[in-house]
Amino acid sequence: MPVRRLKHSYTLTPDSGGTVVNQRMEYELKFGPLGRLMNVVMVRKKWNTGIQGFFAGLKRYVEAGERPSRA
Repeated sequence: MPVRRLKHSYTLTPDSGGTVVNQRMEYELKFGPLGRLMNVVMVRKKWNTGIQGFFAGLKRYVEAGERPSRA
């Protein structure tokens, strides 16, 4: 999906002997109204799923030392 603007930021906050990681992502898709419609219909869900998978893998790696597969 062509992106006109993309900005990430992360915050790490100590919490009960661990760390809470938050990510903020701001983006704007190209194609004006069509891009906004595509975001609502499919892009946002797909990106959220990918980000959740990334953080789940990071958690497994940090807590158990499991390296992600290369698949």
